Amino acid sequence: AAVTFRAALERYNGDPDYDARNAQGFYDTMRVLQRQIRGDAQIDGMYKRSEQLVAEYNEKVRSDIKYQEADKAYDAERFDEARRLFAEVPVDAQSYEKAQVFVGVCAYKLGDLDGAEEVFDRYLNTYLQDPKNQPRQGDTVARARRAEAEATAVFFWGLSAFKRADGAHSAQPGSGADHWRKVAELYDGYEERFPDQTSYASVAMYRRMMA
Repeated sequence: AAVTFRAALERYNGDPDYDARNAQGFYDTMRVLQRQIRGDAQIDGMYKRSEQLVAEYNEKVRSDIKYQEADKAYDAERFDEARRLFAEVPVDAQSYEKAQVFVGVCAYKLGDLDGAEEVFDRYLNTYLQDPKNQPRQGDTVARARRAEAEATAVFFWGLSAFKRADGAHSAQPGSGADHWRKVAELYDGYEERFPDQTSYASVAMYRRMMA
């Protein structure tokens, strides 16, 4: 049982609640084993590791609570509240990057295009370019989360640029060229860059054709 819990954490992690339960299961099992088999170096080492993991994953759960609150507000279309809550997600949360992007998504939903684009620009062109923010090599879960956040930022920045272009064209036919170019730039090759984002990709391709 202990080996199963540990394997689940090391190979299939990514869900904060599930990870915390696996960590707790690993710890509880190792505590029983250590009491039953005293003085075994391997058992003692695994017990120490279980203590570290249960502390680590319980902290991650606490850090992601704010994200879960924000996500509920977003689903209920309370975008002002969600925007505030996403901004409060701590940097050590597993969903930190997605939360930062959704600050911009909420701004877009509220019609604050300047605020939305500022968030997307800062995330894509500052945060992602900083070497200290790169996921650890081999951390497939973190890289998947990064790809999802990046795809979302690019997609909604493109929607914002499209809304600007369409508004300019409606006010004066033939205008808005800079915004159309931005749409084309952001959505160029979107489906190849983010192959997992099938729902976003179809919209991006259509907007790219219109630009």
